[in-house]
Amino acid sequence: MPWNLAIHTIDVGRGESSLIVATNGGGGPDDSRTMLVDGGLPAYGSTVHRYVTPARAPRMNHILASHYDDDHSGGLLSLLLADNLHNLLDTIAQTAATRAAGATRAKRVATGAAVAFAVASGAYGAGGAPLPSLLDPIVTDAGTVGAVGDAAAADSGIAAAQRELDYAPSLQPTLIVANAVRRNAARAAGIAAANAMAAGGVGAANAVAIRTAIFNAVRSRVDPQAARFETDGRYRTTHVVDIGDSAHQPEAWGKAVLGWVRIGSFWGRAPGVDRARTTALLGTEILWGSGPNTTAPPPNAPAVFVLAARKMVWGAAPGKVPIASGQPDNDDSIGLVVRFNQFVHYTGGDLPAEGEELVAASVMTKGLPNPAGGLYPAPQRIATIKCGHHGANTSTSDLFLATAKPVEAFISCGKQAGFQHPAQAVVNRLVASKPVEKFHLTNCKYVTDHVPASNGQVQVVPGNKSRVCGDNANVNIAPHRQQRGDICLRISEAESTAAEGPGRRFHVEYLEDDTNGAVTDSITF
Repeated sequence: MPWNLAIHTIDVGRGESSLIVATNGGGGPDDSRTMLVDGGLPAYGSTVHRYVTPARAPRMNHILASHYDDDHSGGLLSLLLADNLHNLLDTIAQTAATRAAGATRAKRVATGAAVAFAVASGAYGAGGAPLPSLLDPIVTDAGTVGAVGDAAAADSGIAAAQRELDYAPSLQPTLIVANAVRRNAARAAGIAAANAMAAGGVGAANAVAIRTAIFNAVRSRVDPQAARFETDGRYRTTHVVDIGDSAHQPEAWGKAVLGWVRIGSFWGRAPGVDRARTTALLGTEILWGSGPNTTAPPPNAPAVFVLAARKMVWGAAPGKVPIASGQPDNDDSIGLVVRFNQFVHYTGGDLPAEGEELVAASVMTKGLPNPAGGLYPAPQRIATIKCGHHGANTSTSDLFLATAKPVEAFISCGKQAGFQHPAQAVVNRLVASKPVEKFHLTNCKYVTDHVPASNGQVQVVPGNKSRVCGDNANVNIAPHRQQRGDICLRISEAESTAAEGPGRRFHVEYLEDDTNGAVTDSITF
């Protein structure tokens, strides 16, 4: 089946977030590959999670942090921590849902609370599996409770669990370490289990209600980045790519990748979370060739290459690296090139112009490293680019544009806490660049020449290259605005292999507020 590529630019205000999806329409594990690149500021983790639905990304193979600035990695850290919390609480809820039992409400509350307390205390098997040898006597003991209220029944169940746990020969690591928090979680689980059973729920079907009740019971004690939103657990085995340990690395990053989340003053590790972590290596293909299920890219399928990382650029002359712009955290940024036959796209976090220029020179003179050996031929152009550093003047130089010759540019931009992106100089350079036909912006919150919508005028005027996506309203600064300035580039295998001319093209989809609907721009390259 033919391949298709979608590159989504997710509107996260002045931060950065992209989603790369390659699929051939099949349902097998080798029929698609997805990569989430950056996640904006911490508050935008929920925005990104809502965007990367299974409809857009059949599975989440990779998460890549271009570097550790908060407006790139913060949303990813929130997403990982929230996913860890989901999986930790789900381990408790799933077991409680299947083991809560009894002919009366009091017995159901007691057994649900007892099982939840036991699992939170470490009474689970490998990967979070139930442990019948320990849970059976706990359920039996808790089921002897008489006709009492919910609070007394829950406490009776917790006491029954504690009696058995005192004699348990060995337990897994405690999931919720603080005893008071663990008890509150168990009480909430027991009552939720009884309520679900009274409403006609059976077994595992009650797990969602129980997990939500536990989440609400512990939320105030959870790391704020983890408690912003609930995930569906879909990132538990996602492969993580980053620049490795660094002085700029968030304190919780390494723990979050491995499945840890802080509840109260203590860290707990979610059972079942199994994420591999890879340091980006220059010249490697990472959409197919990194993480679990590594394979060679299928014929004609999109592929993603690491061309810059940790101040180095693939193919650059020794005297040109390491990059030293004076902003070492930005210099560390991972520069990616997406290749889909004749179509080539570039994105590079906050990589400064010095790095972008070297990447463009390498691609346009050497080509790209072929995983099967040798090099792919040099392309005619890097057809599309994501402007570096949100369109700041430190990136997207005249030399970069002249070397890459893009026909389209995307800018993730906005205004927040003194930041105003894109820089007027970058807009001027895009307008002056003859190959550039259009540039799409996720937002533009202040007056900018050559971007009519930023002046309160119509967006589409004769000769205008800019397209401000979404409604560009002031409330778009908030994370949960629904009509956001998201952008999606789509290109088919036939379009990516077509001879130069009208058939070789890609399509850019976005919400055009001036025409009150979705618009698709088709651009030849």
